[in-house]
This record gives sequence, C-alpha cells and structure tokens, in this order.
Amino acid sequence: MLTIALNTLPFIDSIENVEIHSFDASVYTARLFIDGLEYRLTENNQKPYKRRSAGQIKKDLKEANIQHMDLVHSSAYDEMVGQPVFNKAVTDFGNTIRVSLDVK
Repeated sequence: MLTIALNTLPFIDSIENVEIHSFDASVYTARLFIDGLEYRLTENNQKPYKRRSAGQIKKDLKEANIQHMDLVHSSAYDEMVGQPVFNKAVTDFGNTIRVSLDVK
C-alpha cells in the first residue's frame, strides 16, 4: 500500500475520502483515498500514524481538503463465539460497521 506523510496533506488539492479505522482498545489509524489510489497515513518521519481517538485524527486533519470521512470498525466477535470466519468471497459486509463523520 502507498503511504503519505501527515505534513503533506495541506498541499493536496482534494482528498476524496478518509477512513478512520478503529482497532483494539483506543487505537485508530487512517487510510486516505486520493485520485483513486489508497494511501496509509504516516507520521512525518514515516513511522505508522496512530492515535487514541477518532477526534484526535480529525484535529490532525483539519487543514486538509477532505470531501468525505468514515469511521470503520471490524469486529472478530463472530469468530470468538464459534461463528464462521468472515469470507469476502461470499459477502462484502462481514462484521464491520461504517459510520459517516462530519468532515470539519
């Protein structure tokens, strides 16, 4: 996957979509979609970008020209209680929730 540094975002004309991904307890990362390509957001030193809340990510991205933003959370709960493992070949949904967020 392509990467993009946080400090470059204010110079991009338009970011089509930002997906804030929720992992474990209070670990959030971001994926950006620019000109049809998917990027993983990194710190300015190229280390993985992660924050403790979606709100912190929104603050970090406030200077960027973002068109749409979603919060995405995938759960392994089905697997933990003996249900079949999610199979993307069968369905695109699985045990994932996607919520639109206010961009600003």
